[in-house]
Amino acid sequence: MRFVYATFREDAAFSHATFTRDTRFDNATFTRDTRFDNATFTGDARFDNATFTGDAWFAYATFTRDTRFDNATFTRDTRFDSATFNGQAKFAGARCAGQVHGLPDGFWPE
Repeated sequence: MRFVYATFREDAAFSHATFTRDTRFDNATFTRDTRFDNATFTGDARFDNATFTGDAWFAYATFTRDTRFDNATFTRDTRFDSATFNGQAKFAGARCAGQVHGLPDGFWPE
């Protein structure tokens, strides 16, 4: 699924969604709260250069393959509590003005 350069102007509700292919949200803009809690990504998940201007929830999400948030921008709190990363998870150059919750040590760039 490709949401490259998509703009979500309302709350983006993907809770409990299952993405069965590689999914790309590269350069997407989420202007309000975003929920991917309990979502399942069975292919690669890419959020490179995505912008999240509201709270972003990825709690209890399952990432079966590689996941990338390279250069993503989070302007409010971001939650990855109890998220499962079975492949590589990369956050190179990602920034968060709020708090990042639930990622293991070493996942978030310093």
